Amino acid sequence: MNNISKPKFHPDSIVVHCSASDWGDVKLFRKWHQARGWSDIGYHAVILNGKRTSVSKYSSRLDGKIETGRPETIKGAHCKANNMNAHSLGVCLVGHPGKSEGYPSERQIRALVHYLVVKCIKYRIPVNMISQHSDHEPLKPFCASIDLDDIRRRVDIVMRST
Repeated sequence: MNNISKPKFHPDSIVVHCSASDWGDVKLFRKWHQARGWSDIGYHAVILNGKRTSVSKYSSRLDGKIETGRPETIKGAHCKANNMNAHSLGVCLVGHPGKSEGYPSERQIRALVHYLVVKCIKYRIPVNMISQHSDHEPLKPFCASIDLDDIRRRVDIVMRST
């Protein structure tokens, strides 16, 4: 009998994504990803923009809400380049740069900073190990619209104060 267990997934970095859709949530992204043949949603977390469906009215209660996606104990399916799936958490901001009005919202940014602080502390991930999808795959330009320098600065400030 083979008693070899799988090594536990332990991320050493975080990749930030944007959904390239104007709306959505974990349930919808899971459905879309499974339709592509994946076992589950590729992201470990999704940060909502206030619209779950294409016909939903904006809800401030949902803007910046963090939903749990793929379990953190399982490697992601969010960025194949540089083998990032094997060692990074994936978090996705719902919205489409240049198409979604007010993307990303300040509520989403605050939620993202909170998520990043919590995960950086939990997994001892240095702030400089936070990247965006376009850093690894230049053909994913949408994610480059996120001001990652400002986000890293905010994360660093919060982490220094804790």
